[in-house]
Amino acid sequence: MPIFKNDPTTEAVADSNQTSFTWEEPLFEAAPVVSRPQVEVVAPQPWYKKPVIVGGLITLVLLLLLLLLLVSSRRTTQQRPANLTFPAATIVPTESPMQKKIRELRSGLQAADPSVQTLPFPPVDLELQLTPPSNR
Repeated sequence: MPIFKNDPTTEAVADSNQTSFTWEEPLFEAAPVVSRPQVEVVAPQPWYKKPVIVGGLITLVLLLLLLLLLVSSRRTTQQRPANLTFPAATIVPTESPMQKKIRELRSGLQAADPSVQTLPFPPVDLELQLTPPSNR
């Protein structure tokens, strides 16, 4: 009994023959006709006609106006009256002579700090020698 309808030479042992698929019946049938669906060509809408973009822009403008309104209302509520004056606090110095001397010594030490000196180094005399020059 043949395995394939169109092949008279095929026997039951044809499973080992790998070229027998060329004789199979579906290969000789007509190919199915596939029709492509028609695609409508739609012109792109301008950005101002898209509701998502327009809605986002309106929301952004409203948020900016709300923020501006909040900032301007805070400025008016936090202003101080101009006629308020506070008296200056007077501190009576209660330094002992020892504390006064310590304060003067600390300020003198800070003024003599060499790390904050802005003066340039003195010029160096390169002609000065420890031994007298030899006349050659």
